[in-house]
Amino acid sequence: MCEIIDLEDDDDDDDVILLEPAPAPPRAAFVLCVGVATGDEQLLDFLERRNVSSVLDARERPERHVSQLRRRMGAAGLVFEWCPLSGGSGPARAALAAAALRLAAAARGGGRPCVLFAGEDWRGCGVRARLAQQLCQRGVALRHGEEEEPSAAKKG
Repeated sequence: MCEIIDLEDDDDDDDVILLEPAPAPPRAAFVLCVGVATGDEQLLDFLERRNVSSVLDARERPERHVSQLRRRMGAAGLVFEWCPLSGGSGPARAALAAAALRLAAAARGGGRPCVLFAGEDWRGCGVRARLAQQLCQRGVALRHGEEEEPSAAKKG
């Protein structure tokens, strides 16, 4: 949309045309993926620097470790969900599909969700590859944490 303003109240061609700025393109929705090989403090610092809003822990872990991490994530203001995702079929695939739906909805809703996997060898992880495929089908990318730049503005 534009508006023409006649500065001299005449019919010449040196009028000013004001253009409305184009709207900013929507931010591409994505889910951050982290292969965890560090302690909780380093993980929390990493998540904070990237303004993560929610965490889905897909690792197989003893319940006592999950409870401790849940408390620490909550204290840091992060929504935390533990949902061990494994290869397999049947219930495991249903859990993966449900997790993909929740993560995609959070990403499209403007949040910055993150999924945690075990270890640093994320390229060879079949579950991660299937999750990436399911997110892609929903218009959401899965980005590895090492590929994502820390945010300049920290949460306050």
